[in-house]
Amino acid sequence: LQSFAEAGRICPCCHSKYDWQSSTESETQRWVWMTNCRACGQVVCTSCAQSRVALPELGIPDPCRVCDVCVWRGPDGGAALGKLTKIFANASSTSSASVASGG
Repeated sequence: LQSFAEAGRICPCCHSKYDWQSSTESETQRWVWMTNCRACGQVVCTSCAQSRVALPELGIPDPCRVCDVCVWRGPDGGAALGKLTKIFANASSTSSASVASGG
């Protein structure tokens, strides 16, 4: 697990300061808004770790905090994310052809 002291000032998921939700800036307050993703071990802000997923392959049978990156990566290791560009390109060309034909 990455330690809070090693984490820096910016969340790697949303690229915001960890304490962006706080009205004060202090080291203690910053640490209140930090958590470790149980899947990858990276420190992220609490807003980016709202999802809870069981990780039986890691010995965690009950749902636990998982960062948005790991949730979006999914069971296929992120292969689906690489296909999004093609999916959106196909959808865009289909809707453009439909508009051009008057449909």
